[in-house]
Amino acid sequence: MSNLGGSLHTQIFKDHPDLDAIFASNDVDAALIMQVALEQGLHVPKDLLLVGYDGTQIIQNILPGLTTVVQPLEQIAQTAITVLKQRLNNEPTDTEYILPVTLHKGITG
Repeated sequence: MSNLGGSLHTQIFKDHPDLDAIFASNDVDAALIMQVALEQGLHVPKDLLLVGYDGTQIIQNILPGLTTVVQPLEQIAQTAITVLKQRLNNEPTDTEYILPVTLHKGITG
């Protein structure tokens, strides 16, 4: 077995042998989990449902079948710049910014 997924990703399957779904904290972890699942003889999505989080264009190009929550990266960047400018000018800013996400429906989840 390769070490692509690393010990943490492999340990998930050892600790939870009846696992049937994972919501990964990011798309790279989802890709690594998918690889480890295949090494364990599991088929995604038949044996394991898998959803990532980020939805960057590069991941969508490399793994178009990955179901993932897509963050609005341009809007995040623009909001960060606006807030930074406001703070540099000692202007008030909100304590929380909630931006919309979308779901890229692949075949994994």
